[in-house]
Amino acid sequence: MIKLFKQLKFSFLVFSALLLMPVLARAEGGLVPCGTSTNPDPCTFNDFFIILNTIMSFLTFAIALPLATILIVYGGIVLVVGASNPSKRDNAKKVIYGAVIGLVIVLASFVIVKFIVVTLSNGESDLNIESVFNAAAEE
Repeated sequence: MIKLFKQLKFSFLVFSALLLMPVLARAEGGLVPCGTSTNPDPCTFNDFFIILNTIMSFLTFAIALPLATILIVYGGIVLVVGASNPSKRDNAKKVIYGAVIGLVIVLASFVIVKFIVVTLSNGESDLNIESVFNAAAEE
């Protein structure tokens, strides 16, 4: 039974890694939107918030969400396989609770950062922060 569980655990980890490969290898224009060979325009203050938005989106949707899903599924498998063993059942519940709480924290931080960026950009979708400071300087 233990050997079967170890094989199942290894197979699950390999399958999960294969599912994450395309997400981690995606190349969508890069992290820095300015001052590169593809976009030689100089960087502005607005680009800092675009980079922050890109980092938060990547960490939330490409790392945290798949990782939480994998941990919840893993905890569910351990819960089903080790249903007769109270210690395994408790460990599986801790994994699931930890994954859900971690996901809630990550999504809350994503919402907070998005709110701050949108507030600073006056609700504009292109994150034009410079217009906020230019308008304040003109007053």
